[in-house]
Amino acid sequence: MRFHSKMKKNAKPENSLTLLVLQLSCTIALANCSSSPRPPQQVTPACGTDYDQAKALYDGGDYQQAKDAFDAIVNSAPDGPCTDSAAYYAARCLFKLRDYHGALDLFISFQQRYPESSFIDEALYFEARCEYELGNFDKAVATFQRFVSSYPQSPMVDNAHYFMGRCRFETGRYTDALSEFTVVIQDTTSGYRDAALLWAGRSEYELGKLDAVQPSAHYDESEQHFERLFADYPGSSYEDNGRYYYGLCAYRKADYAVAIQRFDYVRKNFPQSAFLDNSWYYLARSLYKEGDYQAALGEFTSFLETFTTGVYLDNATYFAGRCEYNLAATALSPSAHYQAAADWFSRVITTFPDSNWADNAYYYEVRCYVDMKQCTQAGSVLSEFSQKLPASTLLASAQSYYGANCP
Repeated sequence: MRFHSKMKKNAKPENSLTLLVLQLSCTIALANCSSSPRPPQQVTPACGTDYDQAKALYDGGDYQQAKDAFDAIVNSAPDGPCTDSAAYYAARCLFKLRDYHGALDLFISFQQRYPESSFIDEALYFEARCEYELGNFDKAVATFQRFVSSYPQSPMVDNAHYFMGRCRFETGRYTDALSEFTVVIQDTTSGYRDAALLWAGRSEYELGKLDAVQPSAHYDESEQHFERLFADYPGSSYEDNGRYYYGLCAYRKADYAVAIQRFDYVRKNFPQSAFLDNSWYYLARSLYKEGDYQAALGEFTSFLETFTTGVYLDNATYFAGRCEYNLAATALSPSAHYQAAADWFSRVITTFPDSNWADNAYYYEVRCYVDMKQCTQAGSVLSEFSQKLPASTLLASAQSYYGANCP
């Protein structure tokens, strides 16, 4: 901060010579002022009440009304001092309203009509954002690259790198995505850094799944990104997402005890998370992998009682049956477990006929009835299996098991 000394109020010059000098200086100054008037200070013209009202509507989230008001300004004063600003915010209104096609057209036309506008860089950035929102990922990347190249000092460069990373991720180019997210992570001031840490972790996870060597070292890299997210941004809106994939990394590495802890953490701490059902399902799967079939059965059953929709309902139903089937092997009275397992497998077949687990369910249902010495019922299920899924690789195994145990 710069400090200026000030003469005390009513202070007098130290002597008459000083007074004479001051008077002479004033006389010269007045003479200069009269001969060379100082040009008036340049002031940016006010945009007027109509613009202020339109901007207030925009700031208040009333985007449709704001759009109409900005359009009226553009139409009434096409060459006005604030027309470019009104045109820009009209496009932003459509973006806020998720009319990405309409917004894209306006951002493109804005750049053509107002190439000298102070909003020209933002218009190019939002052109790319519209392409991203529309799922035109290659076009979005090309436009973001043009933005970064044209405006390297823009405060939205980190945003552009983040969304380029998201585009790369969506098109399966995980290594390229990781490079873009790394740029954002290195910018510790970026408002997208926590999101970049999440998606860097997810990129590493996807690379791990593709790795020919399992368990892949990419899972370790993925975990490091998630751990930085948790440490640097406690309470981040991305934490539940990161915690779920943090659990999946342990699951993929066959470290099921750790996976159980991580999935259970999501269940206990993020009851409203969109990843709650996934975490709950993989918690049960981890228990199953650990060989704790009774605990796994309890979790699969609770999962199915809690969720009526989701991608894992058929999986959970099938593995509930597998839990019962495995429990039968050590039970004093195995028939009850075999019957319960058969019921679960039948439920998969009838409720989820198109499930990837349907042929597995047929196969194990045949085994259940064979193991209970109910060969007639086993034969009936086997016949249906051969009719419904004749191409299944498990059909021959089911026929062999039936033939070896049922006369």
